[in-house]
Amino acid sequence: MATATPVTAAPKRVLYIVGLRNYDALYSGTRHNVGASALIHLAKLYSAVWTSKGDSDVALLKDSVQLVLPRTFMNLSGRPVAKLFPKKEYANHDLIVAHDELELKLGQVKVKAGGSARGHNGVKSIIDCLGGLNSFPRVLIGIDRPASRDARAVSEHVLGKFTKSESEALELAFHNTCVAIEDLIQKRAV
Repeated sequence: MATATPVTAAPKRVLYIVGLRNYDALYSGTRHNVGASALIHLAKLYSAVWTSKGDSDVALLKDSVQLVLPRTFMNLSGRPVAKLFPKKEYANHDLIVAHDELELKLGQVKVKAGGSARGHNGVKSIIDCLGGLNSFPRVLIGIDRPASRDARAVSEHVLGKFTKSESEALELAFHNTCVAIEDLIQKRAV
């Protein structure tokens, strides 16, 4: 008599929502870290607890949805993200990235289906480390572009801290970011 092989259910795939930042106290509260700041706001709404896991801070938002804040500089964000996807093809379906966007007005939020990094070094690093895969959705949070397009002026702007009035405007942006992320989660039917 043959013995039956136990049937095991395939593990449920996790949806990773990554908030880009420069991981260093020096950059806390800067425009460049607004993606991570929005995820910290989202975690508070769900009473999710952050823990350190390797080169990222993670929080379980709900069953099979995990928030991830890389513990790297922006330009190296792809390394910890790529570790989440041993089978890189899943990244297009199981990854959402929240990040700052110069081309949007302060506080404006936009969902982008994928595409190029458009000059954002954190997104570029993720695309490079995922072997060129770039169709994962992104939640862009506007930080305005400075008047000068000079590289130094842009760098000072993105690495600068929000003013008090700008910080107040971000509350609505964080709310809209949370709504956009929750909508993306629902569309994925996690």
